[in-house]
Amino acid sequence: MRILTLNCHSLLEYEVNEQIQELVDFVVRESVTIIALQEASQSMKSPLLSQTELLGSGFVPPSESDVPVKVDNFAYLLVRALRRVKLKFAWSWTASHVGYDKLDEGIALLSLKPLQAVHAPVIVAKPEFASYQDYRRRKLLLAKLAGSGNLTIATGHFDGWQAEIFEAEWQQALSHFDLKEPVYLMGDLNVDAEQNDCSYQKICQSFQDTYELAVAKGDGLTVRGAIDGWEDSQVGKRIDYILTTASNEVLSSRVCFDGQDSARISDHAGIIVEVADTPSLATVKKRQHYTA
Repeated sequence: MRILTLNCHSLLEYEVNEQIQELVDFVVRESVTIIALQEASQSMKSPLLSQTELLGSGFVPPSESDVPVKVDNFAYLLVRALRRVKLKFAWSWTASHVGYDKLDEGIALLSLKPLQAVHAPVIVAKPEFASYQDYRRRKLLLAKLAGSGNLTIATGHFDGWQAEIFEAEWQQALSHFDLKEPVYLMGDLNVDAEQNDCSYQKICQSFQDTYELAVAKGDGLTVRGAIDGWEDSQVGKRIDYILTTASNEVLSSRVCFDGQDSARISDHAGIIVEVADTPSLATVKKRQHYTA
């Protein structure tokens, strides 16, 4: 199983068709089976996508009512392009908040296995952040994978800049998981693993970081230099994660879309991990020690 996460910063300064083509090429080349996207946006003024086209694309709506999908939805465009190369991903998407005064900014999950029991709960640190117009409104998107036991996959885009805000969001997110079952949570947490030790330790109390568990890995840095939200820093940061409660061995973790082995298509690099298909006893024992 190969899992990719990317904050794609879509419909902004990067050319959408180029982003889509690079992603398709990468998914084919790397045999990616699960994709998590953050800042997978659509234009607020774009026409709605027809229900026929939407459901025909493999879309699985979250149980909660949500902003409807529009014709330039980034996740939809990616799924449509993947279908042209005979890869039929099931997918879901939810809008978190208005972005840059013009976008429905959202998060998405794509899977080669069918998605079931899809939910998109709102997670906010304070009640006054709950308005859709407020950029501090966050959502979680989670689903069960059909034919994979009790495996849950999820994605989120958290506000990790302030420890108090992050902790409140994180505690709300945790309430939506059964951590005794296998879970993969992917996304942009905005928590620097090297510099923000307090918030990082909060994460590690409930999940294992696949970067730390990986047999083979690089430096893991997904942001190098100043980006939106980190304008004052030129230091590389590891703020994007694939977290797990599963006992499957993590064979590798590496950065992608960083302008090296694959083109830079966002202000974040992505992360791809390769995970063994079945749990291993050695990994179970290792994680029992890790969480003791």
